[in-house]
Amino acid sequence: MKRPEGNSITIVYCADCGYTRRAIKLADNILEEFFEFLPGGVTIVPDFIANAGGVICAAMEFAGATQSAAFDSIAEKIRANTEAVLAAAARDRVLPRAAALALAEQRVRDAMRFRRFGIL
Repeated sequence: MKRPEGNSITIVYCADCGYTRRAIKLADNILEEFFEFLPGGVTIVPDFIANAGGVICAAMEFAGATQSAAFDSIAEKIRANTEAVLAAAARDRVLPRAAALALAEQRVRDAMRFRRFGIL
Protein backbone atom coordinates (compact mmCIF):
# COMPACT_ATOMS: atom_id res chain seq x y z
CA MET A 1 0.00 0.00 0.00
CA LYS A 2 1.37 3.40 -0.98
CA ARG A 3 1.45 5.92 1.86
CA PRO A 4 -0.84 8.86 1.01
CA GLU A 5 0.33 12.42 1.54
CA GLY A 6 -0.97 14.22 4.61
CA ASN A 7 -0.62 14.75 8.30
CA SER A 8 1.80 13.07 10.65
CA ILE A 9 1.91 12.60 14.39
CA THR A 10 4.64 12.83 17.01
CA ILE A 11 4.71 10.50 20.00
CA VAL A 12 6.83 11.42 23.01
CA TYR A 13 6.96 8.73 25.65
CA CYS A 14 6.53 10.23 29.12
CA ALA A 15 7.15 7.55 31.69
CA ASP A 16 9.62 7.37 34.54
CA CYS A 17 9.08 3.70 35.15
CA GLY A 18 10.45 0.60 33.52
CA TYR A 19 8.80 -1.28 30.72
CA THR A 20 8.73 -5.04 30.42
CA ARG A 21 10.26 -6.53 27.29
CA ARG A 22 6.82 -7.80 26.35
CA ALA A 23 5.29 -4.30 26.64
CA ILE A 24 8.07 -2.79 24.53
CA LYS A 25 7.62 -5.46 21.85
CA LEU A 26 3.86 -4.91 21.80
CA ALA A 27 4.28 -1.14 21.51
CA ASP A 28 6.84 -1.55 18.74
CA ASN A 29 4.50 -3.83 16.80
CA ILE A 30 1.68 -1.29 17.08
CA LEU A 31 3.97 1.56 16.05
CA GLU A 32 5.18 -0.35 13.00
CA GLU A 33 1.57 -0.51 11.88
CA PHE A 34 1.30 3.28 12.24
CA PHE A 35 4.40 3.71 10.09
CA GLU A 36 2.72 1.85 7.27
CA PHE A 37 -0.75 3.40 7.40
CA LEU A 38 -0.54 6.88 8.87
CA PRO A 39 -0.49 9.40 6.01
CA GLY A 40 2.50 11.50 7.04
CA GLY A 41 4.25 8.97 9.22
CA VAL A 42 5.01 8.82 12.90
CA THR A 43 7.84 10.49 14.80
CA ILE A 44 8.63 8.76 18.08
CA VAL A 45 10.90 10.20 20.76
CA PRO A 46 11.88 7.46 23.25
CA ASP A 47 11.26 8.13 26.94
CA PHE A 48 14.88 8.08 28.06
CA ILE A 49 15.72 10.69 25.44
CA ALA A 50 12.76 13.00 26.08
CA ASN A 51 12.92 12.70 29.87
CA ALA A 52 16.66 13.17 30.33
CA GLY A 53 16.28 16.70 31.71
CA GLY A 54 16.41 15.62 35.34
CA VAL A 55 19.70 13.79 34.92
CA ILE A 56 21.20 16.67 32.94
CA CYS A 57 20.02 19.17 35.55
CA ALA A 58 21.50 17.11 38.38
CA ALA A 59 24.87 16.98 36.61
CA MET A 60 24.79 20.73 35.98
CA GLU A 61 23.81 21.43 39.60
CA PHE A 62 26.64 19.19 40.84
CA ALA A 63 29.05 21.18 38.65
CA GLY A 64 27.79 24.45 40.17
CA ALA A 65 25.98 25.74 37.09
CA THR A 66 23.28 28.39 37.29
CA GLN A 67 19.62 27.58 36.67
CA SER A 68 19.79 29.39 33.34
CA ALA A 69 22.87 27.42 32.25
CA ALA A 70 21.19 24.17 33.29
CA PHE A 71 18.04 24.93 31.29
CA ASP A 72 20.12 25.91 28.26
CA SER A 73 22.11 22.69 28.53
CA ILE A 74 18.95 20.59 28.90
CA ALA A 75 17.40 22.15 25.79
CA GLU A 76 20.58 21.76 23.75
CA LYS A 77 21.29 18.17 24.80
CA ILE A 78 17.74 16.88 24.40
CA ARG A 79 17.47 18.58 20.99
CA ALA A 80 20.81 17.15 19.82
CA ASN A 81 20.04 13.66 21.13
CA THR A 82 16.57 13.68 19.58
CA GLU A 83 18.00 14.74 16.22
CA ALA A 84 20.73 12.06 16.44
CA VAL A 85 18.23 9.33 17.31
CA LEU A 86 15.75 10.26 14.58
CA ALA A 87 18.53 10.54 11.98
CA ALA A 88 19.94 7.12 12.98
CA ALA A 89 16.46 5.58 12.91
CA ALA A 90 15.85 6.91 9.40
CA ARG A 91 19.32 5.91 8.19
CA ASP A 92 19.14 2.39 9.67
CA ARG A 93 15.42 1.95 8.98
CA VAL A 94 14.66 0.99 12.59
CA LEU A 95 12.28 2.34 15.21
CA PRO A 96 13.66 5.29 17.18
CA ARG A 97 13.79 3.23 20.39
CA ALA A 98 16.21 0.77 18.76
CA ALA A 99 18.32 3.66 17.45
CA ALA A 100 18.29 5.31 20.91
CA LEU A 101 19.35 2.09 22.63
CA ALA A 102 22.22 1.63 20.18
CA LEU A 103 23.34 5.24 20.68
CA ALA A 104 23.14 4.92 24.47
CA GLU A 105 25.05 1.64 24.49
CA GLN A 106 27.80 3.07 22.29
CA ARG A 107 28.12 6.16 24.50
CA VAL A 108 28.40 4.02 27.64
CA ARG A 109 31.03 1.82 26.00
CA ASP A 110 32.97 4.90 24.87
CA ALA A 111 32.81 6.42 28.38
CA MET A 112 33.93 3.15 29.98
CA ARG A 113 37.11 3.18 27.91
CA PHE A 114 38.16 6.34 29.77
CA ARG A 115 37.35 5.06 33.27
CA ARG A 116 39.53 2.92 35.50
CA PHE A 117 36.66 0.45 35.91
CA GLY A 118 36.28 -0.10 32.19
CA ILE A 119 35.52 -3.72 31.38
CA LEU A 120 35.89 -3.44 27.63
